[in-house]
Amino acid sequence: MHNEDKELQIKLIEIQIDHEFITSYSMGLLAIEFGIIIGLGAIYYTLYSNYILYGKPQFLFLSYATIVAMFGFAILIYLTLRRYKKQREKLKWQIEELRKKYIW
Repeated sequence: MHNEDKELQIKLIEIQIDHEFITSYSMGLLAIEFGIIIGLGAIYYTLYSNYILYGKPQFLFLSYATIVAMFGFAILIYLTLRRYKKQREKLKWQIEELRKKYIW
């Protein structure tokens, strides 16, 4: 094997390791965010049912606050996906640069 081939393989492995790290981190973060949204949904239904049963306005206020928190986590999910897409495109750009440098 030539030195250029070894360099190319090493750089491709480094890009692959970066991609695996980015994917694992992003998917873990998304799992946590989805779990929190599901938990907040359960809390919302509990608080709203308590409002219906007991008629106390603090339960209604807390249920609305829970909805706001759920929307906040939905925005976090969007931002996580956008960040993942941006980092993935950066890695694609690096691969394209390697292709131009070593193959062409």
